[in-house]
Amino acid sequence: GLPVPAWKQANGKDSLLNAVTSIMDEFGDAVVKPVAGRGGRNVFIISVKSNISPAVSPARETYINPAQLSQISATQFEGNWPCIVMPRLLEPVYDIDILGWKGRPVRVIPRRRNNSSLPNAGHELVNNDDLSQLGRQLIERLGLSWLYDCDVMYDQEGMPQVLEINPRPSGSFAVSICAGYPIIDDMISLALGQEPATLQQAKGKRVVPFKALAPFDVK
Repeated sequence: GLPVPAWKQANGKDSLLNAVTSIMDEFGDAVVKPVAGRGGRNVFIISVKSNISPAVSPARETYINPAQLSQISATQFEGNWPCIVMPRLLEPVYDIDILGWKGRPVRVIPRRRNNSSLPNAGHELVNNDDLSQLGRQLIERLGLSWLYDCDVMYDQEGMPQVLEINPRPSGSFAVSICAGYPIIDDMISLALGQEPATLQQAKGKRVVPFKALAPFDVK
């Protein structure tokens, strides 16, 4: 009963090409992703508008057209089957920090990425009833305890779709802490049998990380 995009499983080159054709005929652009991976690596976005060299980048997603897919699938996915084929969803990407306790929602914190392809380039906390409700449903229906990371995008019909639920905190959960949600302290409170404090929603706050260089002596 949770919203996930349409998808097909491909177990070889022929089934991959058939699945991509089927998805593109129904939805437009398609996405091919491995069942194991991280951070958008080895993910291909298939679009008739793409005219990019078929050279495969080792990091983040690669844009190709259908004609290039056949060349890539013969080498890139060898030994890495099965793959998932799904429609391309609409940017931006949203992360939801969901903190639950025995299936009870404690914190649900939706954040919109400043750059959809760079999850660590900062976020804006959003007041979005759809995403907040979705986060609560995930906790309740899956009986979750502790802190999880959920990635969400919207489909062409304007409905949020769950991309993944990571059984760990988000790599960028410091954004929520900086915005005023002490979610690590909240977890400690739950472990001690204490109820976390009631907080006002920190909507509209934007958190942007920065890096700096400092001089040092080499001896």
